[in-house]
Amino acid sequence: MHVEMTQSLPATLLEEVRRLRVAVWRIAGAQLDPARECRYFADDHDEHALHFTAFDATRLIAAARACVHENPFEVPDAALFGRHLENVDCPVGSINRLVVDRSFRGQGLARYLDLQRLARLRMEGCQSVVGWWAEVSGSTRLAALKDLGFRPFEPGAVVTGPLGRAVPLQLAFRCERHLR
Repeated sequence: MHVEMTQSLPATLLEEVRRLRVAVWRIAGAQLDPARECRYFADDHDEHALHFTAFDATRLIAAARACVHENPFEVPDAALFGRHLENVDCPVGSINRLVVDRSFRGQGLARYLDLQRLARLRMEGCQSVVGWWAEVSGSTRLAALKDLGFRPFEPGAVVTGPLGRAVPLQLAFRCERHLR
């Protein structure tokens, strides 16, 4: 297995990443709206984001994305965070769109991609990072994000995101003990 970080994915690989996103989230039980599916899985952030892709030989087995923004209201899925973005330290990073092929789950790949993305965002000068946990990702994923230092913006707050019920999260890099 090998992992690559790329600023701009070739169109064929980007399409493969988008297909993997749809496949993984469907298997997880996300109620995807076919009319919105293409727009959601092909948003404008793919053009400027840092893409982390993992391959088993030549087969794409995982993908994740990270973005850097000076304006917190420009992060992917900003509406999920609402007014909480007013107090986010900038530049702000966003981790999003993590998917791992189900036959490769449970091997630490998601954590590895999370650590790679957080290290890169720190290198890019981000003061904080936002992301959101979707219920379809399971409680293990939420525990992993909390272990990295992410905390809900508001305890008990649940919103409806593109994949169903979601919890908006934030990590301030001054709480970086988990990144060493």
